[in-house]
Amino acid sequence: MSGVSVTFPVSRGRRLAGMVGYAAIYLLVLPALLALWMRRLDATLGLPPWGSPMWGSVVATGGLLLMAAGALAFWRLGGGLPMSPYPPVRLVTRGVYRFMSHPIYTGAVLVCAGGSLMWRSAAGLLIVTPVLALSALAFVLGYERDATRERFGQPPPTREAARALLPTRLARATWLGMCRATEAVANSWREFRVGPVRFMSHGVFAALGATLGSGVAIWLAGSGETWWIVGMTLASELGAAVWAQVIEGSSLLLRPYGYFGAVGGAVVFASVVGATGHDGWLLLAAMAPGACITQAFGRVRCLIQGCCHGRPVDAEWGIRYRHPRSRVVWFSHMRDQRLHPTPLYSILWTILTAAALLLLWRLAVPLPFIPGAYLILIGLGRFVEEHFRGEPQTACFRGLRLYQWLAIAFVVCGAAMTAVGGPPAAPADEPPGVAVASILAGLMAVTYCAFGVDFPGSNRRFSRLV
Repeated sequence: MSGVSVTFPVSRGRRLAGMVGYAAIYLLVLPALLALWMRRLDATLGLPPWGSPMWGSVVATGGLLLMAAGALAFWRLGGGLPMSPYPPVRLVTRGVYRFMSHPIYTGAVLVCAGGSLMWRSAAGLLIVTPVLALSALAFVLGYERDATRERFGQPPPTREAARALLPTRLARATWLGMCRATEAVANSWREFRVGPVRFMSHGVFAALGATLGSGVAIWLAGSGETWWIVGMTLASELGAAVWAQVIEGSSLLLRPYGYFGAVGGAVVFASVVGATGHDGWLLLAAMAPGACITQAFGRVRCLIQGCCHGRPVDAEWGIRYRHPRSRVVWFSHMRDQRLHPTPLYSILWTILTAAALLLLWRLAVPLPFIPGAYLILIGLGRFVEEHFRGEPQTACFRGLRLYQWLAIAFVVCGAAMTAVGGPPAAPADEPPGVAVASILAGLMAVTYCAFGVDFPGSNRRFSRLV
């Protein structure tokens, strides 16, 4: 673990209290919550006991020793503690850190796996431990690695990291080709006008995404839920518009959209529907994989619009924005700079998430587990993605961007949601018929108007997309 540049009170008493509180959270509260989570998952998922107390104790002991070795190296060699607000004053590269970069995180994952084996918790081994490992990896990639380099004056080894992730020539060529195709799409803006109305090409991607995602949700939930699914989609679009007005709306951004508002709109809609006696969990569970498809297509629109763009990167696979309509050019003033292809990162991760959620549906897990898994996976991906984004209007708090804090909240809420029992996901229905297709066509038209049509000559709120 490494540090962040955070200003804390100089009082020794308050500093000591902060250190004790930080240690209590990570050494007592977090392990207790993980243990409760795995116990609850074992009960709600009905998984059979699996594990060995003897082997579990061996694995857990090894993890504790690894954590102790890492903490001791921080104390003796680094002159600090393994706590982000109280970092070491020297970079530690000896001791156990000579052999691995993150022994404390690795040890914590081993302790979790060992505890799962000791308690014969299949959910702990198959769900809780992997989520803990992914969370540690997300924190390293999405914050700690670069914070450590900045603190100790090390340049970011972008090219070296790329070679480590893409070890073969074919992998590097494939990735470079994907980024060049992404750059071509990013500069493919097309528009035409009819009187005071402007029609933009990239609105088609948002419309296709909403239509295909809703179609998948209807296929999973059943055609009898068509109007409820369409209503949830429209509520999500409304939530995205309202959220962005509150967070980012200005005289320059008259009609922005925000992803977190879309999720909030869907949750509010499902809650209201559930209060009327309908199955809100079914709607949320069906919409989760559908939302991934919607989001993947929506990111193509973001790519052309220029929102959600990355920060500068010194690598040949960085993408350049040149179109004068792109928000990167006229708002962020980063024309022709190589930037992280963050929309591409998001597309790839949401596609993987959709595949995982469809697998969970096929395994007939309880309905609340599926939207919970969605929040966990999307939250982890968004935490990392946000670290590489470069929009100047995004606020930062305590060293993390606003949306990183919201991503953490997603993970926590998702974990709680997975622990809620419920009926199992039923087999998918027949593909939507002609009647459903006509309804989805109407949804496509409405969505295109919201995301691809505006009035460039007006300065009224919601009038212009760019």
